[in-house]
Amino acid sequence: MTPSEIVALHSGSASLVLEANRNRVPLWRHLGLAVDPRGISSFYQTRGTATFSVDADRAPDVFPVPGDGSFLRAALGVCDSDGKALNVALDCTGIASDDKRLSCRFSDEESGLRVMVDHITVCGGFRIETSLENRGSAPLSVQRLASCTLPLPARCERIVS
Repeated sequence: MTPSEIVALHSGSASLVLEANRNRVPLWRHLGLAVDPRGISSFYQTRGTATFSVDADRAPDVFPVPGDGSFLRAALGVCDSDGKALNVALDCTGIASDDKRLSCRFSDEESGLRVMVDHITVCGGFRIETSLENRGSAPLSVQRLASCTLPLPARCERIVS
């Protein structure tokens, strides 16, 4: 993967476009009507410093977790066996795509958690499947696990879930 890479999945007249940057969780760049992803410039290379009190302006993460700097609700909440919330720091360990699927793999070395998010073309749209695996030595309690977070356009009328 280059320092910043645009990856896309197309289904009928729709496009799902993500921006991958090194080992960070990918950012949403587009979800909607079909687009040519070559016309989408890199968020990391075109945005200046933020004008508010954080280090950098951000597009929404595909899978936000607590403490990642996102203003979105976390897609994952995990506690240890004593009920103490864990700070999960996900690194992107791989992104793969073909004409039917775009798969993102994340892991947290400290807890041993692995997250797999698959975007799959279905009937002119997309299905998103998320799975979680504990490869650590301690049991964990999952408090929240969402398939993903979605950027919604201003006039969104319906989400089929």
